[in-house]
Amino acid sequence: MSATAGTTARRRPLRTALVALYGVLVPLLAALLLAAPPAAARTDAAADVPYATLTEVTGFGSNPSNLQMYLYVPESVTPNPAVLVAVHYCTGSGPAMYNGTEYASLADRHGFIVVYPSVTRSSKCFDVSSPQALRRGGGSDPVGIKSMVDWVLATYDADPKRVFATGISSGAMMTNVLLGVYPDVFAAGAAFAGVPFGCFATTDGSEWN
Repeated sequence: MSATAGTTARRRPLRTALVALYGVLVPLLAALLLAAPPAAARTDAAADVPYATLTEVTGFGSNPSNLQMYLYVPESVTPNPAVLVAVHYCTGSGPAMYNGTEYASLADRHGFIVVYPSVTRSSKCFDVSSPQALRRGGGSDPVGIKSMVDWVLATYDADPKRVFATGISSGAMMTNVLLGVYPDVFAAGAAFAGVPFGCFATTDGSEWN
């Protein structure tokens, strides 16, 4: 037998073994992939909110003063994320607060979710002065904002111990109102150019003290 024929004969068992191994591994891998648990899926409600895009959410719960809810969920949202409510100034809006601050880029970096409430009344100021606003469950803006927070907690399995608020001017006053009315919901807040909780109170329906 020639040297070439001997080498070919030695290779045949190896080739046969490799073919047999391939025939076993392919069905095994297929079975493992089919049996593997699926990746954690977002809820139906969350599936309607694109990542890394400011999106309006409707039907989020009790909303007696007809606020709008805008939401920013980063691509890199963490498991059980923290929630920041960013409240706009008089004449502002949720989208204006989104465009004029760095909270969304910070959310991209740290993986938390940002809620941007938006006033629909003509003044574009939050109600921080009426008896309804200054009472838990009173039927004004704080109720709608709490509904937004509850929606995010339920939809994204967010961390209820890491819910925060911040705002500018009217939004700063609303930050203090939220912490005063719902101290069990908001862990902390940062108010910029606002008035302490209750110090802007009115009884005549006026938005301005």
